[in-house]
Amino acid sequence: MKEKPRQKQAKKKLNNRNSKPSKIDDEFFDLGIEPPKLYRESQNKIIQAQQKKSRQSEKYGMTRVERRQRETKRREKKNKLRKTLSWIGAILVIIAIGAILCLTVFFQINNITSSGSKIYSKDKIISQCIIQKGKNLFTIDTESAAQRIEENLPYVYKAEIKRKLPDTIEIIITDAKPSYSLLCDDNTYILLDDNFKVLEKGAQMATGIVINKTDIKSAVAGHKIKFKNSDVGTCLARLAKSIKDNNFTEITAIYSKNISENYVVYDNRITFKLGNSKDLDSKIMKGLTACDKLNDSNPNATGTMTITTDKAIYFTEE
Repeated sequence: MKEKPRQKQAKKKLNNRNSKPSKIDDEFFDLGIEPPKLYRESQNKIIQAQQKKSRQSEKYGMTRVERRQRETKRREKKNKLRKTLSWIGAILVIIAIGAILCLTVFFQINNITSSGSKIYSKDKIISQCIIQKGKNLFTIDTESAAQRIEENLPYVYKAEIKRKLPDTIEIIITDAKPSYSLLCDDNTYILLDDNFKVLEKGAQMATGIVINKTDIKSAVAGHKIKFKNSDVGTCLARLAKSIKDNNFTEITAIYSKNISENYVVYDNRITFKLGNSKDLDSKIMKGLTACDKLNDSNPNATGTMTITTDKAIYFTEE
């Protein structure tokens, strides 16, 4: 029996809502009337349960071959992940074993050599090195060992310690040279390098630039000298840095009374009165330029040259 057009139209509208007609819906169809829409919570739960059952039926409706292929792919993924993790674990174990062997069995120090010094013998330098044979090449503290050599051997300006595979330590020495001399009460000199490290005490002759009129707190060979007045020590260090950076070879002496009274001496005959320790490079350069002009007219002139940050320079001849 063919359906009437009104019945077909009602069924079509219901199918558009993706819901399955119930017995009550069929009775409405027979009358050619579209069933009423149900919004009750119970009806929605029934629809959701039917959809879930439909999905499960699709899953279990797979053929045996399809299910087997699906399980095979899943096992392959798991096996691949296990193999990857196993390889990573094996690599980490190998690295750990290698590290342990390198720090315990391999790279033990068998040779210690020294080079570069013309003041100390190789045996003397090696004897002051705290690194011992048999220690691991990579676990030794090279910085502490270098500092120990520099302190115990004052004329070592710099000690550089290098590792040479598979079993050698090389000590490279740069010798220090006296750059400053400090006059003591007994008319002897304390010799210092350009960092004010004490190289020697009791020297009979001055070497390098003389530091005048300065009281010291302590002077231990191999360590930096300490001045009683810390401000004076700071000013002297700034003067020394300016001289070193600009290679002011004409300067023969320096001294400082306080932060506002700092002096350098040119050619043992002209004192530059610099004031505070600011703009030292510029002040000293102005003084040297003025001395060059003065030497043209009076090469043996002695006296005091007052130099400030201003352009004015005053020379008082003695």
